Amino acid sequence: MKSIDIKIEQALESVENIEQANAPDFFETRLRAKMEKRFLVEKTNWMRIQKPVWIMASLIALLLMNVYLLSSERKIGGAKRNSVEPANIEGFAKDYQLNENTSQY
Repeated sequence: MKSIDIKIEQALESVENIEQANAPDFFETRLRAKMEKRFLVEKTNWMRIQKPVWIMASLIALLLMNVYLLSSERKIGGAKRNSVEPANIEGFAKDYQLNENTSQY
């Protein structure tokens, strides 16, 4: 028990001798300068994507893709697309089991 008490006393005495740590001169100024430099580098990298050349290229690519998809839909068209649709209103009513006796409310 005495050895534990001695160790506790040594630990408490060492805490009393602690001094506050001091930062080197101009530490905060240098830190701010590094952070601002990193922020500017990241901002300029993002700005490259926002240049008008990239925006126009993206818009043209989307336009071409839309034109291609619309033209391919017209080529497919016709019988395949219409085969799913019911031929007339009677066929629709029959498929969904709707008749004059069916009431929704």
